[in-house]
Amino acid sequence: PHQVTGFLRRAHLHKRKDGLWGLAVYDHVQIGRALRNLLDETLKQIGAERENKEYLFTYDPSEVIEEILVKGEVPETVSHQFYSTPRDTAKEFVEWVSPNPDDICYETSAGTGAIAQEMPLSTYCVEVNKLRCMALSKLGFEVTEGDFLRLKPADLVGHADVVMMNPPFAQQSWKSHFLHGVNFVRPGGVVAAILPASAVEAMPEIEGTPVEYSSPMQGRFPNVSITIVYAKWCRPDQKGQGAEQGSEAA
Repeated sequence: PHQVTGFLRRAHLHKRKDGLWGLAVYDHVQIGRALRNLLDETLKQIGAERENKEYLFTYDPSEVIEEILVKGEVPETVSHQFYSTPRDTAKEFVEWVSPNPDDICYETSAGTGAIAQEMPLSTYCVEVNKLRCMALSKLGFEVTEGDFLRLKPADLVGHADVVMMNPPFAQQSWKSHFLHGVNFVRPGGVVAAILPASAVEAMPEIEGTPVEYSSPMQGRFPNVSITIVYAKWCRPDQKGQGAEQGSEAA
């Protein structure tokens, strides 16, 4: 909407003493609730969090904002069912999976990298949306722009130790993403995801190996009424035993 692009043209971007980048209008412009909601939703798509009247970024968003102003477009939430993972949920999820610090990892459907930022340093991202890819690159990640379901391990850096994701939920897309992720892990490797609670019954095992689930959780995504679980599956090693990785289910 032109109200959003108008705000972005008037907004001032500055680097704060705490290392974050702040974006705000300081000329006492009154922003109504409807516009504020639009701004919240738009800027959240490129990794912003609002603190009072200022939008905060962990990277310099100037190039991403310029791309929005030039094209008049923002990442499409509905078409790719993108819902950014809240930081506390991302942190808890990664702790639940417990990847090792030297693991080679992927975050697929990476969005703005909330999960990846909690993962080991050797984490590679996959994201379908160009603007979010730009945001991930600004955060320092190596990112592949594309639909994860159309990729194979050779398109990235080969088979990984850990694949983590918050996939789209609509029409059981989550299942396609999770099962495709299975192809990306080495023997002993782990695929883990944030999934709807219905996954517990819909996907009890893969290739004869059980999927481990956390307890159901509610209210984890703002303005989205859905019960979620954490899920992980370990590919058996050559001896037929899964690697011991991650904590017990909550």
